[in-house]
Amino acid sequence: MRPQSAFVWTGRKPGAWPGGRDAWTTPRLELIALLKAADVLVLVDPVSFHYPMLANRRNIPFVVVLPDDHESEHLEGLLGEPLLSWMGPADRIIATRPGQRELLGDYDLPDEVWVDGTGGWQQALEAHLADAETIERLVVEKARLQQRYSMAEKQVHDGLVSYDRDDQPIGMPRRVALLGETRHWHLRLARTLRAEVYGADMVDRPGPDGFPRVSPGAALVAFRDGGQTTEERLTMLATAHDVLSPGGALVVLAHVVDTEDGRPNPSIGQLVEEVHEATGHLVHLEEMQSVRWTGDRMTRGVVLRFTSLRQREM
Repeated sequence: MRPQSAFVWTGRKPGAWPGGRDAWTTPRLELIALLKAADVLVLVDPVSFHYPMLANRRNIPFVVVLPDDHESEHLEGLLGEPLLSWMGPADRIIATRPGQRELLGDYDLPDEVWVDGTGGWQQALEAHLADAETIERLVVEKARLQQRYSMAEKQVHDGLVSYDRDDQPIGMPRRVALLGETRHWHLRLARTLRAEVYGADMVDRPGPDGFPRVSPGAALVAFRDGGQTTEERLTMLATAHDVLSPGGALVVLAHVVDTEDGRPNPSIGQLVEEVHEATGHLVHLEEMQSVRWTGDRMTRGVVLRFTSLRQREM
């Protein structure tokens, strides 16, 4: 196991952590190089960090020390859009005051993200960085999650562009429905796609304005890795196609080789057949992309994009 490299941003708190960096002592080009080489980004002062610098490093795990020099109710306004909407299971947040987790509940962050630092964030951070095995696991996990997200986001985007040309009225917001292993993607996709993003079960419910939601122009189904039955997949695929607007994009993200411990996944051919069965053959395959996930020895993933051929109601 090689040593993991942490880039620590202390920002307005110089001296808060040994070797910490800030904008006054670190030129921009050096900062970019350090971020590129780092395995983990530690934000001791997350308020002062320039987040656009992470445009090409979305796969780096974050460790964020929540500020204790701001009123807790201001945390969402300070960090929500630039940081919290990008976080997921491979990241960590060190809470420095009681109640901070509850105040950020709208971001639906998983339990494992939270680290108790109310007794001293330095000790909590030191213990986390000293666990080399966990850090290495999170580095791989974050890279794999980012691969999945990037593949899905591109295909949903391309599908929406095609749908916009064919059917989308001018001024109508884009809409995307999600199913499966997409729990922490809603905020990220809404941000990158500039779309309304919600679960497929919300399509038949009124939107935030109280009016019925228009059927989405894209539906994304992400299957878990191993152990899903054919019936489960058919049900999810049929649900996605049922809520989708005619001419919309159906995007399917899946693992297509069995797991190393023997849990089954469908082959690409089987997956395509299941999509056709679930949709009554009312889709056309537009694109297929395979991928080898970080840490795997063989190609195990695929993303498929279909266009719905269902007739528009007159």
